[in-house]
Amino acid sequence: MEFNQVVKNRRSIRNFKQEQIDKKVIEKILNDALLSPSAHNKQPWTYYVLTLDKKNEIENLITEKITNKVELTYYEKIMRKCMSFVKEAPVLILAYTNKEDVMPNDILSMGASIEHILLSATNEGLGSLWLGVITEFEKEINENLSINDKTLVSGIVLGYSNEEPKLIPRKDFNDVIKFY
Repeated sequence: MEFNQVVKNRRSIRNFKQEQIDKKVIEKILNDALLSPSAHNKQPWTYYVLTLDKKNEIENLITEKITNKVELTYYEKIMRKCMSFVKEAPVLILAYTNKEDVMPNDILSMGASIEHILLSATNEGLGSLWLGVITEFEKEINENLSINDKTLVSGIVLGYSNEEPKLIPRKDFNDVIKFY
């Protein structure tokens, strides 16, 4: 796909087909993520790819925590909706950075790398959804995966899209771009 086409076609997908993704496609997408720019070339990312049983285990862990609560926080309410996307999608990628010496530029670098994942997934014919709210469950996820030395930045679900969402309205160019 042409780059402009990839950028214009990328959408947040919330409805996935029940079809597994070939491991080589996932590896290609993650290799593209590793090519993203990073401040001072720190490359502060580590990605954990969860499929099948492990992905479902994390989904069940979060769903159970939310289901058993009487009152939900704002983020828990959002995550409740997101859990159906995690359940449907065949892949959940967890994006982590180092726990120590995290600089604001590291988070920007992570965002660039995550965007590479989203664009590469689109180029490969996959749908994706960036789940920032999953960080509210970092403690439970880290305990389950035995991660002690990293900070969860985001989750990304990948799968074959079962929907074709239209582009949502964007702010007008002249309202947000200023030339001097």
